[in-house]
Amino acid sequence: MILVLLLQIFLGLQKLLGKSFPVGVDNLTWTLLKPIGSEGFDIDLPDIEALTEVYSKLNIALGVMHECFEPVKEPHTRRDVVEDVIFCRGSDLKRLNFQGFYTVLLERNDELISVATIRVYGEKVAEVPLIGTRFQYRRLGMCHILMNELEKVIILFICVGAQHIYIHMYNLQTFCGLHWSVIWLDLSLKWLLCNVPVNLISHKYNLLV
Repeated sequence: MILVLLLQIFLGLQKLLGKSFPVGVDNLTWTLLKPIGSEGFDIDLPDIEALTEVYSKLNIALGVMHECFEPVKEPHTRRDVVEDVIFCRGSDLKRLNFQGFYTVLLERNDELISVATIRVYGEKVAEVPLIGTRFQYRRLGMCHILMNELEKVIILFICVGAQHIYIHMYNLQTFCGLHWSVIWLDLSLKWLLCNVPVNLISHKYNLLV
């Protein structure tokens, strides 16, 4: 039963990949992206143009995250953790295995505004460790709009039939004074979630605006 549910969620999310959906205000759209072939197989074989477009958008999304965060290097491998999350890079170590992540873009007329990363764990947990908005769009409620769209996706593919959904937001105080927010749906928290060292995040940015 669990495997069937996971397959249903995977197939449902796959159908959304690369498609832009209107948010309904100010010509805003959101798009779900994932590196092609990151999970070892894909339903449809992409052409070169589609492959190039996906990686181009993911690189732009990475640039937005780098605007929002100081570089976060894994202490042992010295790899960029944010880059590994966006590009779903795997590892034999669970804490460094970022396969399964999706990147969500909020755009207006093809201009990127906000970016978030999400990974789902069946009907139990959905993880959103990274979310950021470009400087010029801060204080306009863009992250709130993006989170609303994420919640709709989560409810659609994860929580259909669930009677109780608990959304927890934990604000972790860094040494610099930034409120770094990690958001997940939690019905039975028994999962190893993405571990981003919050003390390495710049104090200049308040991301949930």
